[in-house]
Amino acid sequence: MKWADLARVCARASLIAPASDQGLAEKARRALLGLADYSFEFEHYDVGMNYTLWVLAALEAREILHPRLTAAERTKLDGFLGRYLAALSENDDYWVEHEPGGKLNNHYAWHKLGLGMMGLFHHRPELVERALRGPKGVEYMLAQGFKDDGLWLEGSIPYQLAETAPLVILARMLEQTGHSESLFQYRTSDGRSLKQAYDALIPLLFPDRTLPALGDCYGRRPHLAEYPEWEVLYRQFREPAYAWLLADRGRRSLDALFHGVTDLPAAPPPPQPGKVWPEMGYVALRSDETTNYWSGRGWSAFATFSGQTVHEHADKLSLLLYGGGHLWLPDCEARPAAEHAFSSAIQRNLNRETLCHNTLLVDGRSQRVPGQRLQLLEFTNTLTLKRASFGDLDGRLYDGVRQLRTVALAEDYVLDFFQVTAAGKREFAWMIHVAGVAAGGSDHPTHPVALPQTAPWSYLLDATSSAAAGGELWECFSHGRQHFRMDLLADGPVEVIQCGFPVEDGPGAQTIPMRLIQRRSDRAWFLAVYRLAGKTAEPARLTVTPLSTNRMEITVRLGARQAVYALPRL
Repeated sequence: MKWADLARVCARASLIAPASDQGLAEKARRALLGLADYSFEFEHYDVGMNYTLWVLAALEAREILHPRLTAAERTKLDGFLGRYLAALSENDDYWVEHEPGGKLNNHYAWHKLGLGMMGLFHHRPELVERALRGPKGVEYMLAQGFKDDGLWLEGSIPYQLAETAPLVILARMLEQTGHSESLFQYRTSDGRSLKQAYDALIPLLFPDRTLPALGDCYGRRPHLAEYPEWEVLYRQFREPAYAWLLADRGRRSLDALFHGVTDLPAAPPPPQPGKVWPEMGYVALRSDETTNYWSGRGWSAFATFSGQTVHEHADKLSLLLYGGGHLWLPDCEARPAAEHAFSSAIQRNLNRETLCHNTLLVDGRSQRVPGQRLQLLEFTNTLTLKRASFGDLDGRLYDGVRQLRTVALAEDYVLDFFQVTAAGKREFAWMIHVAGVAAGGSDHPTHPVALPQTAPWSYLLDATSSAAAGGELWECFSHGRQHFRMDLLADGPVEVIQCGFPVEDGPGAQTIPMRLIQRRSDRAWFLAVYRLAGKTAEPARLTVTPLSTNRMEITVRLGARQAVYALPRL
């Protein structure tokens, strides 16, 4: 990839270099011919996508350099591309027959891009037809692979772009070659389209313009406009929200020069209402749903009750919480040091485990993969009440264990109520990870504690333990000048494990605070109130009262103020 990218960058630069400067074109030619003997002999189910990623760059360099190549060099490069096509076709056939990544997967999109670009470059319409309408082709993916209002079905939100990026590239190639079909304008029988898949990402965004990092994200949270397809899409559709995104990032990609619009018009941000994605199993609550949402001053909560396979984590019923311009409760991954992050040891042994997420751990073991989304019991989104209840009422995550979580947003705090029941005594650990620095809390004596030495526990650092006999505790965390306070009440005595979660792979890694609130029982509940307040703030006084077999009453007192919530009871 490094050689192919060098060839493409130098070839592109040669297009705008002075006519007297032939050095960049020559450098591109040497880099490209250095690849021309590549054999494409390696056999692995990932090679079709991997080959396409760098051959795409090499093919663009080949096209730009065509007038400068000798007949012998063109023949040599044609042989190179022929070997690529043979390897790609074989790999795509293997995926269609054996489905190593499931019925649908982003690999198919890269395979079809490879077939389509080779068909367009060599004037072979049968390859373009195979890409668009062959087995697991583009039209099939658009019809079968997207849920809700356009979200890709894999269990990782950022992997939506791994699916759609090659489709945008192929759509652009079809346009540029004057092909009779347009992927940009194509609609399935139920209205699915490539544009819809990008429009669907904006309602997911946190105020900092990043996507919720669910599933395999490899410790990255980029600004959404970092992905270069937005340049192509704005040029094609002139959607104001796309212009706003691109301008907001500040730094434009090279695609703005070659495939975009250099001068963007001023465009307002869109409103950002709370939302449920029932097919994917996501829910978002926002305290401010107007365009002021993007200031970050309110609360934005995002939770998952998903059951989508491929790139998913054992993270069900997890909560992500953004407030006051900062993501306080992130979905945690340690950044892998390995170049191939997907297959890194830390991704496999730590990042995909339940221990990394703001949810409930049972008996120290990760959740089972449910295979289907869990239950949404309530979603209320009015001017005065923003609340959602979701759970696992059938014991899919842990055998014999039922769970229910309710999240409610008030103007200046967030209520988080987690209930669990089991057939017998189990060890429940309610967990949070805080992107901040510990800044004081309940005065309970602590002592070092030894955690298991096997993964994923072995990645946690500096563990200590304390006891809260009354099940009540509080703690503050700081980020910059802001403080995030958690007041927590459990239904009985708890053990509090304090430790550090690594933000990256390798020795000496920085950590963020992680807390496990453990209780051994056949049933338990944990009630937390989150505020942007320091350790001198008045404690939140919390009470929980059963009303009936199916309702609980929660009272939150902050000074002279009081709020009462009637919530579903497990």
